[in-house]
Amino acid sequence: MSHFLEPLKAVTHNLPGVVRQPLIALISKECYTSLVWNLDLADTQCLKYSASKVLGIGLVAGGGIVKLPQIYKIINSKSVRGVSLTSYLLDTASQLIAVAYNIRLHFPFNTYGESAFLTIQNVLIILLIFAYSHSSGKTSKALTFIAITGASTQALLSEDFTPISVLRSMLTLSIPLSLSSKIPQIATIASSGTTGQLSAFTVFSSLLGTLARVFTTATETGDRTLWWSFVLASVLNGVIALQMMWYWKTPETPAAAKVQEKIQEAKRLAQPVPANPIQGTIPVGATPVKPVHAGNGVPRSVARSAPRSASRSYTRKVD
Repeated sequence: MSHFLEPLKAVTHNLPGVVRQPLIALISKECYTSLVWNLDLADTQCLKYSASKVLGIGLVAGGGIVKLPQIYKIINSKSVRGVSLTSYLLDTASQLIAVAYNIRLHFPFNTYGESAFLTIQNVLIILLIFAYSHSSGKTSKALTFIAITGASTQALLSEDFTPISVLRSMLTLSIPLSLSSKIPQIATIASSGTTGQLSAFTVFSSLLGTLARVFTTATETGDRTLWWSFVLASVLNGVIALQMMWYWKTPETPAAAKVQEKIQEAKRLAQPVPANPIQGTIPVGATPVKPVHAGNGVPRSVARSAPRSASRSYTRKVD
């Protein structure tokens, strides 16, 4: 085995600084020496640590775009059907607590960075839900949500307002909060029999992300509270992923289809109907009746209403 690695060592011993320095910063000097310089692939501790670092960077990068397809799908369809507002509100609250906890304990950014990006994307989706919902007071609800989110973030990051012991307790409580955020989404899909505007890319990426976090959290932080939160989140994300596959090509349920028919009918009736120049204005919702012609292109209704004297004026007496 060693004679196969000798040519590779000639390469790893002469890596340029632009490659060497970022690797050292990422996996530490000790693991760089063991894995890259010496090519010691039996060093399982450094292998796990380095894999966790690389995976963490990938998760942070993926977290910045994971919900963009969901945002695009909502904007493109101008519909939030199948997207649970309760689910996103609960998930945003739990993500905020987790991000604040990691920041306050100075954990590496690659262990929680995607949570920060997911929180921002959650906020955007919630604002879109308010914008495309049919409820009243959409603007005031959106402004209230923004104000509460900003104040909560500031309070969680403040040592004077939220001591670390309290924040740790909140993180423990956020586990059922995070898990409960998945329940409304699961229930929404199950009751409607369709995934609606839910993005498959977002669903499966979330599942892979939480599974990967189970590994990186155990490797880099050792925090059991965070670890269990990712384990349980993976289970519920897996349920949503299974629903996505189950309802992949399933048409809407009769109830959902009926609702959509009523919406389309309401839009049709709301459109103005042009007036008929002969028969007058047709009532909204009425079906226009095509006039029956009596001959020579004259509608029968006009022919019947014409004065009898008019028809006689065109009659020539025959002797």
